[in-house]
Amino acid sequence: MTGEADRRLLRRGHGVRFASRVAIAATWVMLALPAQGAQGDAEIDTFMRNYLETFDHGHAWEIVAHYDAPLFMLAPNGDLRAYETPKDIRLTIKKWKRYMIHGGFEDSRWVALNVKRLTDGTAIASTAFERVNSRGQVYQRAGATYTLRKKDGKWVIMLIHIHDPDAVMSLD
Repeated sequence: MTGEADRRLLRRGHGVRFASRVAIAATWVMLALPAQGAQGDAEIDTFMRNYLETFDHGHAWEIVAHYDAPLFMLAPNGDLRAYETPKDIRLTIKKWKRYMIHGGFEDSRWVALNVKRLTDGTAIASTAFERVNSRGQVYQRAGATYTLRKKDGKWVIMLIHIHDPDAVMSLD
């Protein structure tokens, strides 16, 4: 684990258990609750497209507004990270952006974006995206499935599950 927030979680001894419980609850939300159909999916699609644009070209404080705190991230190897505060999230975003710029990052584009409202206050978005360098060449492909919730009338991302780009859910 990296970062002061991660170290605090380990010192307290309960953070990983808490993060695991939240991830399990998010999975139950995705699997157990009845789907509400396509109504409102356009709102979620718009949120996700705005998120991508903001993530690519916005400042860290603008990007943080798209996330809930705590924010959870589940890596392909099963490693679950929890970012407890907006400050923790902002510092992590800065690290991500530095890494991307070092790799030649210029822009991202959705290859697939499938969204589904599960309830009035929850949704999922399953995506694949490509990162492009300044020459227009794809240098990275990845997939992610996001668990979203509505907080104060606005969609926010509470869990990001990183996966292979070919594992995008169809959400039909």
